[in-house]
Amino acid sequence: MPRAFFASVAAARLPDIAPYDEAHARARLDDVIAVYAEEGAQIFDTHSALFLRIVEGSSFLAGLLRRYPDVVTALTENAAEAYADNLLSELPAAVAARKTRDEVMAALRHTRNKIALVSALADLSGIWDVGAVTRCLTRLADICVSASFDWLVGEAVETGKLAHASQAGLIVLAMGKHGGGELNYSSDIDLIVFYTPDAMPVAEGVDTRKFFITLVRDMAALLQTLTADGFAFRVDLRLRPDPGATQVAISVPAALSYYETVGQNWERAVYIKARPIAGDFEAGENFLSEISPFVWRRYYDFAAIEDVHSMKRQIHAVRGHGDVAVRGHNLKLGRGGIREIEFFVQTQQLIAGGRDPALRGRTTVGMLDGLCAAGWISSETAAGLAEAYAFLRRLEHCLQMRLDEQTHTLPEDDAALEVFARLAGFDNAAALTAAVTDTLQYVAGEYALLFEHAESLSSGTGNLVFTGNDDDPDTLQNLTAMGFKRPRDVSAIIRGWHSGRVPPTKSPRAREILTRLMPSLLGALARATDPDEALIRFDQFLDRLPAGVQFFSLLQSSDTVLKLLVDIVGVAPRLSAWLSRNAQLVDILIETRPMSDDADDIEADSGLDFADILDAVRLDVHHSQFRTGVFLLANPTNFQTAGAQFADIARRSISRLLPAAQRDIAARHGGLEHSEMAVIGMGKLGSGEMSLQSDLDLVIVCDSPDFAKTSDGAKPLAGDVWMARAARRLISGLTVPTQEGSLYNVDMRLRPSGNAGPLVTKMSSFTAYQQNDAWTWEHMALTQASVIAGSPELVARLNAGMAEVICRPRDKRVLADDVAAMRQRLFEHQKMRGPLDVKNGPGGLIDIEFLVQALILAYAADCPAIIAARGLAATLEKLHAADLLSRGDYELLLEAGSYYAALRQISGLCLEPDSDAIGQGATEMVLNAVHAPDAARLQTQLEQFREDVSAAFTRVMAALRRIDGLSGAG
Repeated sequence: MPRAFFASVAAARLPDIAPYDEAHARARLDDVIAVYAEEGAQIFDTHSALFLRIVEGSSFLAGLLRRYPDVVTALTENAAEAYADNLLSELPAAVAARKTRDEVMAALRHTRNKIALVSALADLSGIWDVGAVTRCLTRLADICVSASFDWLVGEAVETGKLAHASQAGLIVLAMGKHGGGELNYSSDIDLIVFYTPDAMPVAEGVDTRKFFITLVRDMAALLQTLTADGFAFRVDLRLRPDPGATQVAISVPAALSYYETVGQNWERAVYIKARPIAGDFEAGENFLSEISPFVWRRYYDFAAIEDVHSMKRQIHAVRGHGDVAVRGHNLKLGRGGIREIEFFVQTQQLIAGGRDPALRGRTTVGMLDGLCAAGWISSETAAGLAEAYAFLRRLEHCLQMRLDEQTHTLPEDDAALEVFARLAGFDNAAALTAAVTDTLQYVAGEYALLFEHAESLSSGTGNLVFTGNDDDPDTLQNLTAMGFKRPRDVSAIIRGWHSGRVPPTKSPRAREILTRLMPSLLGALARATDPDEALIRFDQFLDRLPAGVQFFSLLQSSDTVLKLLVDIVGVAPRLSAWLSRNAQLVDILIETRPMSDDADDIEADSGLDFADILDAVRLDVHHSQFRTGVFLLANPTNFQTAGAQFADIARRSISRLLPAAQRDIAARHGGLEHSEMAVIGMGKLGSGEMSLQSDLDLVIVCDSPDFAKTSDGAKPLAGDVWMARAARRLISGLTVPTQEGSLYNVDMRLRPSGNAGPLVTKMSSFTAYQQNDAWTWEHMALTQASVIAGSPELVARLNAGMAEVICRPRDKRVLADDVAAMRQRLFEHQKMRGPLDVKNGPGGLIDIEFLVQALILAYAADCPAIIAARGLAATLEKLHAADLLSRGDYELLLEAGSYYAALRQISGLCLEPDSDAIGQGATEMVLNAVHAPDAARLQTQLEQFREDVSAAFTRVMAALRRIDGLSGAG
């Protein structure tokens, strides 16, 4: 007959470990003894050393000792195994006899509490080894789950939801440590529940799917609802397929389809320990047999080791993991911890278990022996890791006994560590520290040998874990530290990628490559102005990709392409939007060359209707703008080239749309013989310095021998009306959104008489207005205007007419006063939006442009060569070559203008319209473009440029005022 528990304790002659604070421990023990009769109290005196360290180290166990004196009394006469077996054997009948859910919960909790007490006493006294403890706790969990389902099925029969009692087709799988029979002291239980449709006799009118979902939820509530008696088990149902998108009970066909298509390697590892524990056991075994090919590959699956191991590599920098330290060390996730031993076993099982069924066991220690027998590890390694596993699991139990919490972290406080050391059977914290350090270092060394060639998947900030279903707390903290404002949303999106929710991550190979990319991908996205929005854009982009292996392989093989991609989604919102709508644009990232000078597709457009041309032009413009934007991202110092390319893209679109608009009007109203139209590009379009967000400043001019002559169609129009409609059609073609998006905003206010004037201006009216009625600022605008589309004859006449206006002699004093007055009006009405608004305010880009335009108007009569240049840099060069600008002012304005142009180009690329918030990525681009060492130096330089440019403007205007009348260059 087995010896009674306390007799076994006495025979074991436990070491006499003094409590850390004996007076405090004694007071707590006296409080416990007070509830016992005299005979029972003698047990505490006999084994005072054991009970003193228990009550000092665990308030939870002290409470159980007070609440359940019958357990202590029973153990004076019974072995712990016999007492626990009796409790567990009686539990199913006890639950079945209960009438209400509250009564069921009470029965479950009282039995759980008693098992918690007896298993803790047997563990802390050394009467049970770790295996005996975990087997007892696992059996308790099995019975609690099974008895709960049995009771709920009976309730369903009573309420008419089931025709009769049956659990046919109900599959309840225990996963993880529960499935492996290794449940720890205060563990969640991981369950997955499937059902076979139509197998259970669900009553007519009851929705089968909803019935099973409710059944599972009710089971979980019976076990985990916190009552006055505590809880039985916390239930975790998140290991099921795609838990973010599925219910807690899933049909067998849906589950099989999931595992056949998007099941992940980490889920294969989960199923190593899967075990039916309730419901239809035969159906459960059949299900496991059916997915066996998913779990166990017939070939040596070395690729799986990367994906399974990714969880551990991503934990590389978690606190308590990077260093083998005792205080605050996580015994489960930390370096040398329990997870490393489990992964050591599971990864090798996945590699070889497909061909060797002997390696498909559920227990960690059992499979260490199995790996040794199969020749995968040495006997020394198997024995060493088994001993370490038992040691660490016992400490884990002690940690969880203290407060009945699922914790794995050793105390950091000195006093708390001393108390814990004694609870765990050590004389003091120093002895505990020595033993823990030796064990962790040994495990870490063995684990490192298995994965010595695996790269780290951590970020510089720390822990990044997205494999699995849980939000890792350290990962959320580190995402926040990286700059993400909604870390839980970020984690959910990335875990969705890993679960195959987007097409590119359906295949295991694609997910494996993505896992490797994750730290650098997130690090680059964190540089964006809004990292959360950047990640959402990247997610939208992924959702439009048909597949991922080639794409992710490209990113893995080319840091340049990866950087460009994350720069696009992180710092270039407009490029990102185009890329997310058209994933084929990713090909442009491979070769970041400037846009080619392809011929305009005017001839090809002739066979298309106007709507089709609008879409074709938009596709061409967006493709070209994307290529130019990528070129600028990759080569920020080439901002002037980018400006010219953006302007050429606009010119090409207008050159295609103008004749298309004329053909469209002709098709409706007939042609207009001898009519001519042309488009003048003003502002940055005319000077060839557009940015990605530039508007189009346009003036449309027409000419005809007889504007009263009507068109020759069935619905004829007078010549001026015909050309006005063609102009409106052109502007509509440039501005209206289609299924391919929008093109440009168009500003027509620079036409003669501004918004008060007609939309299209006759050539004669344009010439007369410029010669007789235009303001000085309108002539200033002409100095950088270009005729960009139209009939050749009208283009030539316009160029000649504008040159004549610009080159006519002027009163320089009046000119200087007009320019200064215009500058002041702009200062009053266009305030600076921030320190990076380089256009407005004293010393900004407008000052440079006004200065240059004033010099052109002042001296073009005597030096007509200066009007040929387009663009600020080229015009400054012409003015300096003609001795109209001193070397000092030339160099100042050229350098300041380059700074300003770089900021404008990169702001146009990286900022949303009307936004001044510039992120880290955009800032780095600006610094690179202007060769500034840091943002502070850039700001200082901008302030200096403003001061110097403003002084130069004042200086040049004063010089013009000193020149009398209509003299020449003087």
